[in-house]
Amino acid sequence: MCINLKTTIISLQETINSHEQHQLRNELEIVGIPENSNENLMHILLTTSKKLGVELQDTDIDQVIRVGLRQSAPSSSSTTRPVVAKFTHKNKRDELLAAAGTRRGLTSKDIISGTSSTLYFNERLTKTNRQLFGEARRFAKEHIYKFCWVRNGNILIRKAPNGDGKKNPVYTIRSKDDLDRLFRASTTCPEITNATADHV
Repeated sequence: MCINLKTTIISLQETINSHEQHQLRNELEIVGIPENSNENLMHILLTTSKKLGVELQDTDIDQVIRVGLRQSAPSSSSTTRPVVAKFTHKNKRDELLAAAGTRRGLTSKDIISGTSSTLYFNERLTKTNRQLFGEARRFAKEHIYKFCWVRNGNILIRKAPNGDGKKNPVYTIRSKDDLDRLFRASTTCPEITNATADHV
């Protein structure tokens, strides 16, 4: 394939993915809530927000659904589908995410009766970004990058602080090419991707 055509296709794919990710900016994914045929997801979400200390009204929520294929054994924690909440405003989603990050260890038993499993709260990602995030996390474990996380749909990676306590730069991973560049780059050359060093 012509190099220029390949570059154009990649650029188009990245543009489409970026647009799709932007469409998910108001959405939150909750993993670990056992599935029940009689469940009321709106009630579960409101109860969860209350447990996290976030004031949430019905009008703040556009939609709450399960995503993924329905399994034959919905009570099994290994097959429980994530709950996705779409908010009318991004700030409410962010408020709930921040509260969940502060109160770690919340379990499904804190919300509903039944088996207990740890709840995880994530930004909703496109299929492309979910796959890239998985690759970035594996890369982080293999190459001494202590932190790998998602913020506002962006996949970020950073090494642990240096011996002097100074924070290393944060890199935005937009494609597998960024991971390849990080792998090839010398540790003495921080300007290795198009990432912005946030120092957060």
